[in-house]
Amino acid sequence: MRAASTGGPLAGIVLAGLALGAALAAQAPPRQPDFRSGVDLIEVDAWVVDAEGAPVPDLTAADFEVAVDGEVRPVVEAQFIPLGPPEPEPTTARAADSFFSSNADQPPGRLVVLAIDEESFLFGEGRHVMRAAADFVDTLDPADRVALLAVPQPGAYFDFTADHDRVRRAVAGLAGRGRPPQGSLNIGLFEAYQIAEYGNAGMEAEVVARVCEEDIGVVACRQLVRAETRQIVNETRRRTEAVRRELESILAGLGEIDGPKALVWISGGFVIDGAGLTLREVERRAAAARTTLYVVMLDEPLVDTARQALAPTPRQDRRMQEEGLLAAASLTGGRLLRAGNNPAPLFGRIRSELTGYYLLGVESHPADAERDSLAIEVAVRQAGARVRAGRTVRLPPETADPGEAERVARMLRSPTAVRELPVRVATYAYRMADEPGMQLLAAVEVGAPGGLSPLTVSYLLRDPARTTGWAETLPVTPRLADSPRGPFLEVTLPIPVEAPGRYSLRFAVIDAAGRRGSVEHPVRLERAPPAPVAAGDLLVADQALSPTGNIRPPIEAQVASGRLLAYTELYAASPRVWERTAIHLEVVREAAGAVLARGAVTLDDRADAAADAAAGASRRRVTGIVGVAHLPPGRYLARVRAVHDATEVTRTLRPFRVAEPAPTASPPPSGPS
Repeated sequence: MRAASTGGPLAGIVLAGLALGAALAAQAPPRQPDFRSGVDLIEVDAWVVDAEGAPVPDLTAADFEVAVDGEVRPVVEAQFIPLGPPEPEPTTARAADSFFSSNADQPPGRLVVLAIDEESFLFGEGRHVMRAAADFVDTLDPADRVALLAVPQPGAYFDFTADHDRVRRAVAGLAGRGRPPQGSLNIGLFEAYQIAEYGNAGMEAEVVARVCEEDIGVVACRQLVRAETRQIVNETRRRTEAVRRELESILAGLGEIDGPKALVWISGGFVIDGAGLTLREVERRAAAARTTLYVVMLDEPLVDTARQALAPTPRQDRRMQEEGLLAAASLTGGRLLRAGNNPAPLFGRIRSELTGYYLLGVESHPADAERDSLAIEVAVRQAGARVRAGRTVRLPPETADPGEAERVARMLRSPTAVRELPVRVATYAYRMADEPGMQLLAAVEVGAPGGLSPLTVSYLLRDPARTTGWAETLPVTPRLADSPRGPFLEVTLPIPVEAPGRYSLRFAVIDAAGRRGSVEHPVRLERAPPAPVAAGDLLVADQALSPTGNIRPPIEAQVASGRLLAYTELYAASPRVWERTAIHLEVVREAAGAVLARGAVTLDDRADAAADAAAGASRRRVTGIVGVAHLPPGRYLARVRAVHDATEVTRTLRPFRVAEPAPTASPPPSGPS
């Protein structure tokens, strides 16, 4: 069933009230451990680093000591899970990787959330920290997925994405949105709590003597001080409560994702002093989400810029702001990092520490199953090594295996690829004749280890910045095809898109044997340029496989017959444009390379003329054939160029391969005469 949405229900998880499209991957990716928690073992994540913050990768189970509820338990297994980039494999350079995506090329990476508490530091402050955070995003590996949330919302937001550049630019543009206290007196945070919350008469007398003018009586001044200190305390608690709820909501969303995550929280402070402002729920949800909290704390200015006066209790105020952040970090096995004038090394250390962790298998007792969480203490027996782990571990509930719908939904929403079945996807975009939107054709190839099999296919097309998207799940009967890589199942799906923009297209597939695969593909649909002619995507195929001219969209065309069939659409503001426009169909090695082969093209205007006119554009279907038999086997680019008044105004490309011609069967030898 197809759905269009502008909010959380489509993505399935709430991140501070917004969709954070992510969920538990149904199959653990390579490099994940081969033991799972249950009645025999308890899983514990432990991050072990040296003095420089680099992971220590060569420890064994004997190097760890784990206490569960104060009782030392045997550590049965200890597996180091690297999260950095895999070793590069020797591959041939490909001309246009962006034309299709394969889950074989999407290894597991780190999952990092940047949460920016913009109201915790003053308006315009913190730009140097934001620049350092942006540089941190820029240094993440291509396989890493990063999400961004500025609180309070509405504000900057990006779902988990591999488009690091967009997140980097968004982070670099952030700064503080906080305001100083609105009262008329220069009273510090520490002073306000001492007076309003703890009734410190001595502190009250000091403040009254300092802040009141001589013409104000002591009684009136005391009342003014009490009112303003109560206002400061109430406002601080309101902000703390709001931020705590945001943090809990983020962790609840991350709890749907398997494996460890890092939440980098940039804040100017978090006060937890006072009744009821505890972090038990933060600790519980962080343990369930296997999330480590790295807190980067900004320095507050010592001068109250609103009053041009020195803050009266800067050290005490700072300590109160810091204690809440320190508590939140320590409860999740993370750490507090204090940003000074040069915060770049702090983010470098975070990146270093996130390149690997240990998954410990700790002996379980029968009574453990009766509880949903256990207190954990982890120590390591190696000089110079430092270990961090959460203080509690959540035990997964015993539930029945999810059905097919749930399994495909989990894959669909996961930011990491599932690779039990090889999956490749390519897309082709064209304008709708009678609507303002676009039509996207998705070509999907699925590995066929069991031969021809019906498939359950689900897709999610979503704009990561606005959480707008379309989703559909449907059974399909694929076509069985063959390739040098082996047999595969071929599916073509039409996907309507309401507006141009950047999207993330996620496909999830389950075959009849229950094997699973998923892949993510970036889709960029451009608005019509100001040039007189715009082009849709170029579709190419072996003419021998499309004798009637109806091309089945391939991932990457393999041409063995020596004749390449090409199709695209061109759009102009007026039919008169075609009178001065020439169309060229060419084959090249590179986008701007020399022409290796040319073909003749035909412009077909049989498209719905009335619909085209209603849309305010003139559309032409372009078809052509190019002879490529003279080209040696290898990868090439088909190129269509539109030249208007002797000036090239648009071009569209698509890679293909010239394959060896299929061998001709030899006649059987004749028998003896």
